[in-house]
Amino acid sequence: MLAWCMLLNSLVNIILPQYCFSCRKIGNPVCRSCAKKLSYRKSIFSRKQGLHSLISFYKYSGVFKKTLRGAKYFSVRSALDILCQDIPFEKHVLYEKDWSIIPVPLHKKRLNERGFNQAEVIAEYVSRKTGLKIRPCVKRIRYTEKQARLAKYERQHNLKGAFMIEDSVPDKVLIVDDVWTTGSTIYEIAYVLKKHGASRISALTLAR
Repeated sequence: MLAWCMLLNSLVNIILPQYCFSCRKIGNPVCRSCAKKLSYRKSIFSRKQGLHSLISFYKYSGVFKKTLRGAKYFSVRSALDILCQDIPFEKHVLYEKDWSIIPVPLHKKRLNERGFNQAEVIAEYVSRKTGLKIRPCVKRIRYTEKQARLAKYERQHNLKGAFMIEDSVPDKVLIVDDVWTTGSTIYEIAYVLKKHGASRISALTLAR
């Protein structure tokens, strides 16, 4: 099913002209002029509500927000690649080699709808830049309503029991996702990881 979805997305992208998700100009998902408007703003928080640290690179607004939403909801992975490829992860992700990367998992149904997991794409970039290994030991077992549609208290309730551990848990973990808003998803995964032995947990997102 996933292979058919990816094939369909590829055919759509070939048949229909691509355009910039921000200004609608025909061409790349992010045109040159809009790329210059990306609000690159590295931010690092230490000891954020139980996390060892949180690192984010973009402000979730403007060109970035339009491009990421286009990548996710129109299944255009190339748009996500553009957002990832120029970030100097190796200069800012200061973790020893015994840390492991865990991308936030998608439910199988959502993965089939989208064709790719945006957190896994970002995790691959982080891994290549830093040398940290990806350890996908967390599985999403419950299909949930999209977090963006919910209020903060609803997001927390929406994710209860949504994740399970399906492999051994590393001691030091870097959870990777696309956006930090309330942190509900990452906090829930961190809670599950701590129950299964993780001692230090950090998070990295493209934006916040």
